[in-house]
Amino acid sequence: MYCEAGVSEERLRLQTYQKNIVDDDSASKASETVKDKETSEASNWTLIKEIWKHLRPDWLLLLAIVGFTTLTAAINIYTPIVIGDLISIVQKELNNRIKRPPDFTALNAPAAKLLGLFSLQGFLTFLDISLVSRLGENLSKRMRRELYSAILAQDMAFFDSHMQGEVVGRLTQDVSEFKHTFKLVITQGLKATTQIMGTGVHLIRISPSLTFTLLATMPFLYLAMNLYGVYLRKVSKQSKSGDSLASGVAGEAVANIRTVRAFASEDQELERYGEAMEAASLLNTKLGFHIGAFQGMTNASIGCMILVILYYGGKLVASGDMTGGQLMTYMVSTQNLQRSLALVGVLFGQVIKAFGSAARVFEYVHLRPDIPIKGGIIPAGFEGRIEFRNVEFTYPTRPEHQVLRNLNLVLPVGKVVALCGPSGSGKSTIAQLVERFYDADRGQVLIDGVDVRHLDPSWLRRQIGYIGQEPILFATTVYENIRYGRPDASREEVEAAARQANAADFISKFPDGYETVVGERGVTLSGGQKQRIAIARALLKDPKVLILDEATSALDTQSERLVQEALDKLMEHRTVLVIAHRLSTIRNADVIVVLSVSRKEARKDGNVVEMGTHAELMNRKGAYYSLHQMTQQ
Repeated sequence: MYCEAGVSEERLRLQTYQKNIVDDDSASKASETVKDKETSEASNWTLIKEIWKHLRPDWLLLLAIVGFTTLTAAINIYTPIVIGDLISIVQKELNNRIKRPPDFTALNAPAAKLLGLFSLQGFLTFLDISLVSRLGENLSKRMRRELYSAILAQDMAFFDSHMQGEVVGRLTQDVSEFKHTFKLVITQGLKATTQIMGTGVHLIRISPSLTFTLLATMPFLYLAMNLYGVYLRKVSKQSKSGDSLASGVAGEAVANIRTVRAFASEDQELERYGEAMEAASLLNTKLGFHIGAFQGMTNASIGCMILVILYYGGKLVASGDMTGGQLMTYMVSTQNLQRSLALVGVLFGQVIKAFGSAARVFEYVHLRPDIPIKGGIIPAGFEGRIEFRNVEFTYPTRPEHQVLRNLNLVLPVGKVVALCGPSGSGKSTIAQLVERFYDADRGQVLIDGVDVRHLDPSWLRRQIGYIGQEPILFATTVYENIRYGRPDASREEVEAAARQANAADFISKFPDGYETVVGERGVTLSGGQKQRIAIARALLKDPKVLILDEATSALDTQSERLVQEALDKLMEHRTVLVIAHRLSTIRNADVIVVLSVSRKEARKDGNVVEMGTHAELMNRKGAYYSLHQMTQQ
């Protein structure tokens, strides 16, 4: 129920985004559709400090990379000087050829020096790239781990309002993009920046007048780059938002592929994805246009600089103020400077996109859930008495629709309490409040007299077992699925739980037995087999409270009998909450609670219409009796 609400809201968000995509202001608003809480908390941190926090453990490696990169840049700066010396020797020998035969042995020393420089440059490049790859992977690993930890810690309300593809996209695409650009900046960017500064000093030494003529245009170029960069950041942020929404649409369809196939909705989903991709493509095309314009202007500016060198430098050579070797050194150095400036221009656009990706990553990292994973009271014992006292609740994604109203309900220790009623009456919501997936808006949910808000959430959930109509299994072995709730369980304990759950027989018939891989969400197993593995998992966990969401309603008669036998063993000596869709499954419950979505039908206990045993409720001929009669027709 709450998942469907989240999906509907996400689709509405996508449609709004696509509708306003042509208008820049509207598109910008669409890219900012995260919760206000995310925005306010994300503003309290600095991106650079966050990146440094993840780099700090490898500061020695970073220092070595900076040293090797700087040395490589120094070699690139020094190489034109040696080339100039070589040209000067050639020119000198050519000028003296009338007096004596040319002696080219003088070329040996600068040639050997050049060979050594080129060899050292190749070795340093190898070291640089190898070390940067190591640093980039370490940085990526730490960022992904922290982001994944933050995602797992979020409230259920977060997952209700965010698409699966969008969330996973930040974990994969955003981190990968940042890692790639970071490696380029550390190697190429640092080297290019060093070469720009070093070459600039060297050019001043060769010809101050020519160099200062070139530098006169630099402030204007720098100002233009920064002004354009502000706009590029805005466009890049919009582009990333469009990509995430498209990924979310695709991820939703893939995650629910059986539903898509059952309704023959492939064309519909393809159209939805096409619309999302069209919206993303418009923004990416816009971003590419402006990055291209930025780089084009940069290259044109550099070309004009070369023209100035050729024109003004040629006059200096002709007038005798500069030698041919110096002009060659100046030209080669300028070419290095040109390549460095062009590379910085390319990296500038990449850095803008990378900072947008990093901001999206740390936005989730710094998002603090209202319900923490850990922290709070851990009682010495646990009996399992659950009480709802004047509870009111509304899902965060549907604030206009109140689900629970003044709910008062007690689940006695060791008793089976069944909830029944029409869809939307709050049956599943009650179960989710017990597990503290959400907190009540008003009132209290008490466990053994203690408000769940004061209890450690992880400790509380370890006391509760949940088995749904469609149990979720992981794409691993049967053995690992059974011991998911108790990773330290032994092989003997796992097999014992399987026998109690009536699962050992069919598991033993698999070619790989307990090592059989069940596929994503257990797709290779039948409904009855999945249920019995889920029951074995719950038996091994040994919870004090058990929640059953009509665990047998989707099974055939034979499977239902086997599963019900396993459930009977599981329910012994536990507080059990049964969410019933078929009244025949709750005849023997100690207490049956009838819920209603109608305010007129509900009594002082809010959603509760009536409660009692099956016999008592049938004698009253009230709401339960009417429901029972309807199921018998």
